[in-house]
Amino acid sequence: MKNCIECNTEFKPKNEHHKFCSKECGVKKWKLSYVSPVVKGEKFQRSIIEKWNIGKELTCLECLKKFVKKYISQKYCSKECRGIYNKKIIEERDKQTKIDRARMEQIKNVG
Repeated sequence: MKNCIECNTEFKPKNEHHKFCSKECGVKKWKLSYVSPVVKGEKFQRSIIEKWNIGKELTCLECLKKFVKKYISQKYCSKECRGIYNKKIIEERDKQTKIDRARMEQIKNVG
């Protein structure tokens, strides 16, 4: 038997690392002791901002317009540019798929 480190209730641990009598006690302890690495009012911690160039000026991959990066994976100045670029990628992939299927048909017909 062991005592819960949050409420001091005696309980039977499931393994040697078990510290809390219930999920509620574990969550309560975590909420009291957790300190966020992100400064209040900011979206990202400083190391992420520096690593991913958030706040830096980039060039949109679609229209080549300059913009300030706000999100980790941002590559386009707007949703519209992202949509245009993605549509081009899908069209290229579809074109390649048609070519591949035509080649497979030729191979089947020859063999």
